[in-house]
Amino acid sequence: MTVMGLNKCKNNTIGVSGYTKGISGGEKKRLSFATELLNNPMLLLADEPTSGLDSYLAGTVVECLRTLVENGRTVMCTIHQPSSDVFSLFTRVMVLAEGRVAYFGDREGMVPYLSKLNYSCPHNYNPSDYVINILSIIPDKEDTCRERIETLCNQHSLEYRQTGEELVKRQEDNRARKWYQLRHFIAPFWIQFIVVLWRELKATMRNKPLVVIRFMQQLVQGVLFGLIFWQITYDYPRVQNVAGLIFLSILSQSFGNTFGVINSFPA
Repeated sequence: MTVMGLNKCKNNTIGVSGYTKGISGGEKKRLSFATELLNNPMLLLADEPTSGLDSYLAGTVVECLRTLVENGRTVMCTIHQPSSDVFSLFTRVMVLAEGRVAYFGDREGMVPYLSKLNYSCPHNYNPSDYVINILSIIPDKEDTCRERIETLCNQHSLEYRQTGEELVKRQEDNRARKWYQLRHFIAPFWIQFIVVLWRELKATMRNKPLVVIRFMQQLVQGVLFGLIFWQITYDYPRVQNVAGLIFLSILSQSFGNTFGVINSFPA
C-alpha cells in the first residue's frame, strides 16, 4: 500500500461506480496493481492502465509503475497517446503501426532515430504525439501514409536484424540458467485464511440490507421446517422424516452459498 500510495484510503470502501461512493478512479487503478503485487511477481503486464483517467491521475498511476521498476520488477504496458510527462517515465518504448514494429529501443533514442530518417520532431513537442501523427492513416492520403509506415518499419527491421544474432546467442546462453525459482506465497495459509475471512465479514456487515435479508430468510426457513416436522416421533417408522429434515436443511444451506459463487461468474 505504501508503494502504490494507498495509505490514505486504506480504511475507505472501494465502492461501485454509479451505486455507492468509494475511492477515486486513480486509486482503483492503483488498487488493482496492488492486488497483483501480493504474490510479489517479477513481471507485470498492464493493458492500457491509464484509460479513463485524466492527465494527473494517469501520471500518478505510471509513477507507481515506475516505482515498481526501480524496485527490481519488470513492467510491460500498452498505452495510447500519453502526455509528455507520462511518456518521460518510460525507459524503453515499442511503437507499432499496421501490426509491425516501427521502433523499439530506449525512450531517449526515439527522437534521434526519427531525425536520422528525416522525421525531425519539433522542439517542445510531445514525441508520442509526433510519432502517432507520422504513423497514422489520414483519409484521402492512405497510400502515402502506408508507404511511409512501410518505409519506417522496413528500416527498423534492417537495423534490428543486425543485433538479432547477438540477442539469439544471449538467449541460448541463458536457457541453461535458472531464471527464477518457484515462488511460494509470502504469507502462510492460516494468515491468508484469517485475512480473507475478516475481509468477507467486513464486506458483509457493510451491506446491511443483505444481512437483514439473510437473517429473515433463515428465520422463515427455520419456522417453516419446524411447522412441517412439528411433534415428530423418533421411532423407527419416522426415521425417514428426520433424514428428510436433515437433507433439506443441508440442501438449503449449500444452495444459498453455491448460487452466490455462481452469480459472480459472467454468463
